[in-house]
Amino acid sequence: ATQLWGLRPDILVIGKSIGGGMQMSSQIPAQVPPFWLVYFLVSDIGASTSKVTELGGAVQKPPATYPGGRFSIVSEPSGAVFALMQMDPSTPG
Repeated sequence: ATQLWGLRPDILVIGKSIGGGMQMSSQIPAQVPPFWLVYFLVSDIGASTSKVTELGGAVQKPPATYPGGRFSIVSEPSGAVFALMQMDPSTPG
């Protein structure tokens, strides 16, 4: 499979990658089991991350840059974790 930012796109629909898997990072404590993390595409990572806290959620990882754009990891008020992603418009795909 093709490597993309350390991601191996294993989940394909009509030939397009819609998900994938990564090795657990050394930044994740050993006692954390493997998990799924849902990403939602947003047009403004800063505003969307701020909106989460405005609505009672929390920021787990503030906006950061990666080769395809910017992302943050947040949680909603009951604790469910998800990520927000703003793609770099120059990134193909």
